[in-house]
Amino acid sequence: GAGGGGRGGDYLILARKADGKSIIYISDDMDEVLRLADRVTVLKNGFRRGTEITKDLDKYKLFQLTYSYAVKKQKSEYDRMSSYMADRFFTNLIQALPLGIIVVDTSNRIRIINQRTLDIVDKNPDMMKNRFLHQVLEDVQLERRREIMGKLSARQPGTWEELRIAGDRRVSIHVFPNQDEGNVVFGSTILIGDISLESHIEEYLIMSEKMSSIAEVATGVAHEINNPLCSIRNYLSLIEKEGLQQKSKTRLELVEREIDRIVSIVRGLLSFSRREDFMTANVDIHKVVNDVALLLTHQVAEKHIDLTVEVHGEDLSIFGEENKIKQLLINLLINSIDAVLLDGKISIHVSDLADDGFVEIRVRDNGYGIPRDVQGKIFEPFFSSKMNRKNTGLGLSICRHIVDQHEGIISFESVPGKETIFTVRLPRTRVLRAQ
Repeated sequence: GAGGGGRGGDYLILARKADGKSIIYISDDMDEVLRLADRVTVLKNGFRRGTEITKDLDKYKLFQLTYSYAVKKQKSEYDRMSSYMADRFFTNLIQALPLGIIVVDTSNRIRIINQRTLDIVDKNPDMMKNRFLHQVLEDVQLERRREIMGKLSARQPGTWEELRIAGDRRVSIHVFPNQDEGNVVFGSTILIGDISLESHIEEYLIMSEKMSSIAEVATGVAHEINNPLCSIRNYLSLIEKEGLQQKSKTRLELVEREIDRIVSIVRGLLSFSRREDFMTANVDIHKVVNDVALLLTHQVAEKHIDLTVEVHGEDLSIFGEENKIKQLLINLLINSIDAVLLDGKISIHVSDLADDGFVEIRVRDNGYGIPRDVQGKIFEPFFSSKMNRKNTGLGLSICRHIVDQHEGIISFESVPGKETIFTVRLPRTRVLRAQ
């Protein structure tokens, strides 16, 4: 049975004791227990710690035993909650950091790995459970990976810069041992920083400087070529006036046509290399398309590509900047040339959308297409799905910038493994803003 409730409870218990009945009474009121009970049993963690006759009890020890247990239990709960909160804070902090963090034990088994690390090394979280560090760094160059694992085994700090990992991604790795208060090593921490963007920017700036120098040299060479070509044409005109047989005249006409083609290429190079501010003027799209196709004749012939140009409409002029439109078309065509195989097909289709006030240019190829998982990123600066290390990933980003400058629209359709179509619409008569 059980009693309680002050002196009323005392009366009920005492009355039943007088009748010779046994009563089991559970209470946390020590004064009440000592006042009413004949025997006291102390329970702790569900187990009996002892049973004593009340009159033989050391009351001080009873109070000490019961209350110290209660205090310890309360402190244990507090410590457990504090430890849990600290652990959650630590975990959330690691996961939120923009830096890759891995914590391993003395056998280099992964104990903590944050999401940023998984993004950098391009690994699936489920694949990394209970794995070892060398499995995360498997894409790192073998010699560098051995150096890193050697530092970990020796419990020494180390730093490595400009490491390639997960394709063309570049990282810095810092390793340092974890020690307790007694300087005993219980594991290591590895910090991984993604420095791909900085490296690509540096490479691009170097390449831009190199291309600028090459452009200056090419412009000078083009001028030097142009001068003797003009002299050759003049001499051909003089020769034509002499009495020649028809066969010789036909051959001279072929030579003259080839010279004219060289002059057109040189003129195109000079025009493309000219540095100007954003100056708007009427641009003949038909002429620009033909100039660009001529400039890329060698690349097209090298892969035996069937390049067709179709222009529908007359006076297809837009209000814009000619050199930038050439750069736009060159970038789109080079992408198509890279995408197709030998004997591939590329077409340029130009049409007049007079009702909408646009000229539309469609560049179509039967190359490998754009994978669906990267189609949302292709206009981002420095993004590239090409395997060529020389590619900066800026081509389509520049295309979009040029189209935006001309207040136009650029879009694409792609069926992976089949074809890609880039569509550019440029306004014909609107006044443009310089950028």
